[in-house]
Amino acid sequence: MPTEIKPQFLKILQSRPLTSYKKMFGGVGGWVKEHFFAIQDSQGDIYLRFDEDDRAELRQLPDTKAFMDMREYVRIPPAVLADPDQLDEWVERSYQYVVNLPPKAAKKGKK
Repeated sequence: MPTEIKPQFLKILQSRPLTSYKKMFGGVGGWVKEHFFAIQDSQGDIYLRFDEDDRAELRQLPDTKAFMDMREYVRIPPAVLADPDQLDEWVERSYQYVVNLPPKAAKKGKK
C-alpha cells in the first residue's frame, strides 16, 4: 500500500520556500532545491536533516534515532511533533542547514 503523506509532514514541506517531495524509501522524501531535506518513512515517522551540532542536541531528547545509514537525518520525537513552536524551531534549523549547502557538483557527461 502506498504511503499516505501525513498532513503534518506536508505542512513542514509547505512551510518553507523551494521545497518539493516525491515518494521514495517506501515513504516520502522532501527536497530543498536539489538537496534532500526531510523524510516520512513507511511507518509515518518524520526525519529532518541537520548539521552535526543540531544533530547532537536533538539526539539528547528521548525517542530520536538516525534514519537507516543516513546519520544526518534524525527522527523527530513525538513530544516535538506535538509542540508546534518547538517543531517549527527544529524545521527552521534543518531548513537553514540544507538551503545553505553548496550546489551539488554536476554529474560527468551532463551539462
